[in-house]
Amino acid sequence: LDRAAINEALLLYLDSKLGSKFTRFGIIGHSLGCGTVLQTGDESWARVCVAGFPRKRDGTVVPGNVLFVSSMNDGAVSPAKFGGASSYPKDIAMLSEEKALETSLPSRAAILYDKPNSPNHISFLSESVNDAMIDFLSGLLPVARAFSIPMLDFDKYQVSRDSKDTAQLVHPLIV
Repeated sequence: LDRAAINEALLLYLDSKLGSKFTRFGIIGHSLGCGTVLQTGDESWARVCVAGFPRKRDGTVVPGNVLFVSSMNDGAVSPAKFGGASSYPKDIAMLSEEKALETSLPSRAAILYDKPNSPNHISFLSESVNDAMIDFLSGLLPVARAFSIPMLDFDKYQVSRDSKDTAQLVHPLIV
């Protein structure tokens, strides 16, 4: 599936069926959804990538306004796998965890949570959805832990249950 073509068709639909005449665009993605974020639109778009890689697939820098939100405790897409803070484009302002909400957001910024209790891959998603998934997966998670089978951090989230706390940190940055 060509995600860029799907998004272009969606925008055409919104314009033709709903009569929407948008002049500014923004897009937010989590995990693999960051690939869609990085492929959609031009440099005039505002982009937010949560728990994703801070460059396009070919390694090029993402143009325009962008916010990257990542955690070194992310078991699925940890920035440690691609070089940590040093892998972010040089023109990205790295925000401090403690002061990110106290300052105006630069047009090109990243926040990299890097503490032992930092959010995991699933922490960035909705608490109610995560809790439903934990209930659904509860029988498999102990087995996955015993055999060191990665579970997109649902095993970590079962212990941390930190989506609400994570949302209090991250949502104000995005909205």
